Amino acid sequence: MISIIICSRNKTLLNTVSQSVKNTIGVPYEIIAIDNADAKYGICKAYNLGAAQAKYDIFCFMHEDITFETQNWGQNVINHLQDESVGLIGVAGIDPKGIVPAFLDKSIANVEMNIIQSGIENNQTIHLHRTVNPLDTSIIKQVSIIDGVWMCTTRKVYTQFKYDEDTFKGFHCYDIDLALQVNTQFKVGVVFDVLLNHLSMGKIDKKYYDQNFILYHKWKTHLPMSIRKISKNDFSEYHWFSMDYFFREITRYDYTLTFILKYYFIFSLNKYFKLKPFLFLITKIIGKRYFKLKFSN
Repeated sequence: MISIIICSRNKTLLNTVSQSVKNTIGVPYEIIAIDNADAKYGICKAYNLGAAQAKYDIFCFMHEDITFETQNWGQNVINHLQDESVGLIGVAGIDPKGIVPAFLDKSIANVEMNIIQSGIENNQTIHLHRTVNPLDTSIIKQVSIIDGVWMCTTRKVYTQFKYDEDTFKGFHCYDIDLALQVNTQFKVGVVFDVLLNHLSMGKIDKKYYDQNFILYHKWKTHLPMSIRKISKNDFSEYHWFSMDYFFREITRYDYTLTFILKYYFIFSLNKYFKLKPFLFLITKIIGKRYFKLKFSN
């Protein structure tokens, strides 16, 4: 019933998640583990190779550093995907997807998630259960994008929207890109009747931002994207808040000032342009980069 596809780099983790699936899924399944211990594939390539071997019509792409809490979660997945308007489900997501590669819990951001996450502050394990409307007891909430820790879809949807291995050759943005693809014709949702443990934190590094610039160029004519009607003023506030966060973050890496300013202008000169925040942030960027370069020499 469910083909589970894993890009595997650690045999111990693979054995652990395989046993967890066996103990909890509750429906017929297969596990297709693509051996990527030597990182010869990007995750998109690995997932596409796995999907090509799948014998069932529901595909579950998952990281190997997870275990499951929910019993019979496989039946819940089947139930969700029997709704032909639903194309992709996960356990964490957000709406909207803005122009800037930053995902922030700020005013208009609808964060939906139900996951047990390890490695947060002081290596704590926390059940992150968040929804924009706690009074809405629906077990699936629609979003623009979902996190790739666990993503399920159908063969029918996958044949239309595969992982873009030609564009994304590393291990970042594959999930955002797939969700944006699927959202063009189907709903993307976060489900609240599948609970899993994510045993490690994701890694943010320069490669992550490199892939996000690539994602922007692929989707720039479609962004921002939201499943809701959001006023221009609200989107503008979110945009400039995201700009502040994003450019503060990328100055930590070895991008040149020319490169940073190039993207600052690209992300600024649109319908959300406002002179005051534009001047304020560019002054911060130039000042920070100047002092970093000056005192590192």
